[in-house]
Amino acid sequence: MIRYLHIMIIILTVNSCAVHKVNKNNKKNRSDYSISSKFLITKIDSTNSYYLVYCSKNKKSYKIISKKVDNRNALNKIELGKKYFFELNDFLQKTNNNPLTGFCSAVPCFFLDDETEICHEDGVLGPYKTQNLKGIFYKHPRSR
Repeated sequence: MIRYLHIMIIILTVNSCAVHKVNKNNKKNRSDYSISSKFLITKIDSTNSYYLVYCSKNKKSYKIISKKVDNRNALNKIELGKKYFFELNDFLQKTNNNPLTGFCSAVPCFFLDDETEICHEDGVLGPYKTQNLKGIFYKHPRSR
């Protein structure tokens, strides 16, 4: 009986995560990811080999993950309080059918590598990635 109960809890958890993920994807507003608008940089943090760049637009907060690079050359370092054009893409793969690898109430974290854990934060959308950041250096969309 206890084994049956454990199996039912696991099935319900996985199912609720999958439904949560589908509903979350259906709510996305494509204008939020438009390259023609700017995001305000509100916080820059770092953990191990990654930068966590927090930005906002239209009263929503976003988290962008960017791998640290040694980029002393042509790119401009982003600054707090300034706005930049970003095209945000989901950091997690959409082709992965395992609902436990995305953010949901049962599994709110994932590992980027052996040392770096990224967790969901209330009120912050993401994680995302963007082609416009190399580390914390900005690459303007027209300079691709």
